[in-house]
Amino acid sequence: MSRAVDPIEGSLTTRYVPARQLDLRLTLRPLRHGAGDPSVRLMADGGWLAFNTPRGSATLALTQRPDGDVVAHAWGAGAEWAINSVPELCGAGDEDDGVDLRRHPAVAHAAARFPGLRLTRSNRVLDALVPVVLEQEITATEALGAWQQLVRQHGEHAPGPAVREGLGVVGEGSGVDGEGLGVQGGVVPSGLRVSPTAAAWAAMPSWDFRQAGITQRRWNVVQQAASRQVQLERTLRLGRGGPEVDRVLRALPGIGVWTSALIRQRAHGDPDAPAFGDAHISRGVCWVLAKELLPAAEADERMTELLQPWAGQRQRVVALLLAAGAEAPRRGPRASIPTHR
Repeated sequence: MSRAVDPIEGSLTTRYVPARQLDLRLTLRPLRHGAGDPSVRLMADGGWLAFNTPRGSATLALTQRPDGDVVAHAWGAGAEWAINSVPELCGAGDEDDGVDLRRHPAVAHAAARFPGLRLTRSNRVLDALVPVVLEQEITATEALGAWQQLVRQHGEHAPGPAVREGLGVVGEGSGVDGEGLGVQGGVVPSGLRVSPTAAAWAAMPSWDFRQAGITQRRWNVVQQAASRQVQLERTLRLGRGGPEVDRVLRALPGIGVWTSALIRQRAHGDPDAPAFGDAHISRGVCWVLAKELLPAAEADERMTELLQPWAGQRQRVVALLLAAGAEAPRRGPRASIPTHR
């Protein structure tokens, strides 16, 4: 449930009261693509998000109070849509009733350590899809750099007082990764940008993608997805992910098991969409749950077996283990970079 709070600088506002314990920053973290993401700034007690909605662009500032409530302020043409999205961004609808997180010591320890970790649901499929497609075939560092470059180049300034009225701005980089930023004065952080619209992605010249290190094949996938945005966003009506959503997503050329899983995690809040095909995750899970150090080619199959006791909630278990730092020991030569699809 939520209740109104006094607005600042023309923003729409609300206060969301979580029904369960919530760690807001940890819950929002999957939506950020690297510490330098121009569209997401995280802080110790919340964050700033800039994104497109069906009604236009929006800036959303979320701050968690000491009592656990979340105060939200939104600006822009999509402010009302953004405000309405706050509960699910904060994990409303994320149910883990019936899942036994105590059946393995490592999972039980992670659950006790991070009781406020909820599975977020952004309700924005294209915004989840594009950065994941960029990660195919290259390293995560290269992909994050490409995303940040394209958003800065083709995204618009985040709506809000700092842009609209020229009220002072917060310095570039301040309030990122643990420092309180706050919304006092209603000032949008400098450099915060809305990711490109579907029309902008579809019209983006291939040269800009090449300059960002993106191959022609991945550029084609992004453009096809942008042209089918309406169809993709309709999958949100099917609930929190699941096989039917996976089928629709993977019907798009260039979207495979790994890409579909990450989209469903972030856009739909799917609790059962672990990222098979990611050697870092699968090897880490195998090590933590079974103390088995496996090559990448064998880790996916073994992770499937190890996660079977939590069928229906496998991504929740993986998210908890990753929050606790699940990682396989680094031994031997580096594996070749896999081609994600």
